[in-house]
Amino acid sequence: MHLPIAPLRRLLMCAALISMLPAVAHAQAAPLFRVLPTGNVGIGVDNPQKKLDVSGDIKLTGCIYFPGGTYCGPGDSAANADSAALAGQLKALQEEVKALRQQVRDLQTKKN
Repeated sequence: MHLPIAPLRRLLMCAALISMLPAVAHAQAAPLFRVLPTGNVGIGVDNPQKKLDVSGDIKLTGCIYFPGGTYCGPGDSAANADSAALAGQLKALQEEVKALRQQVRDLQTKKN
């Protein structure tokens, strides 16, 4: 079977272009995942600056624990109840501070 030159040329050009695609895509894209010797982990980041450095959105279905508190996604009702209780305590403390500030202003007014 003998192929005409034009279809053969197109086939060879397509094959050449396809063989170049991984190199082009690799040159333009950030790595998907990187771990540095320092222990910093990057997702979509070339040089992660923190223990976890993410370029893009994060979907959270669990909790994030940090000193002095917890943040949980909408699916964790027990942790959210704890968070709501802490928020209530914070609001009460803020009200106490507001009342104490008013008492200080009142004392300063009486003194003058």
